[in-house]
Amino acid sequence: TPSATAKSGTLPFPSYSQDDQHDIAAAGNLACIAGYTADGFRVHIFDVTNAASPVFKAAITPRGRDIRLWLDGATLLVSSNLFLSDVPDNVIEAFDLNDPANPKPSGQIRAQTAAYDVKVLSQDGQDPLIALAKPGGSVHTVGYSPASGTFYPGPVCPSPYSAQVTVSQSPNSAGGYTVVT
Repeated sequence: TPSATAKSGTLPFPSYSQDDQHDIAAAGNLACIAGYTADGFRVHIFDVTNAASPVFKAAITPRGRDIRLWLDGATLLVSSNLFLSDVPDNVIEAFDLNDPANPKPSGQIRAQTAAYDVKVLSQDGQDPLIALAKPGGSVHTVGYSPASGTFYPGPVCPSPYSAQVTVSQSPNSAGGYTVVT
């Protein structure tokens, strides 16, 4: 365990202010940062093999804004809110980053009502489960299979307070997660 944190590099992201940077995710030698740029809402992908000198690989244009990221191996999930009407929708897009310079879309799902918060649960060797805190008091769950690029809706958990999702870091003895909103 390091005794103190040490800065080893900087991810360049051309946003207007710190508030324009929505989320960051890293796994292995990849790092992704999402936010608002002069070109609109973007996710930038970097190779951070040399952390002191990250290399920009590609930019993805998500379908919406209020972007949240999750990266595991070569699978990137991008959750964003799409404002096409009075009630915004939530869109989750999956990308294959085996070639980070050429991210390949590998599935998407659109759900009614925007998400206040998004958490992704995953254990080694298992498909990820996405928990979305929705307005009006519920947490919606969605599964994703990277092998097939398929999203599948899961149960909806009613909750009077659903502005934020907190999830246990590991499953309980029955194999389930504890979700607190």
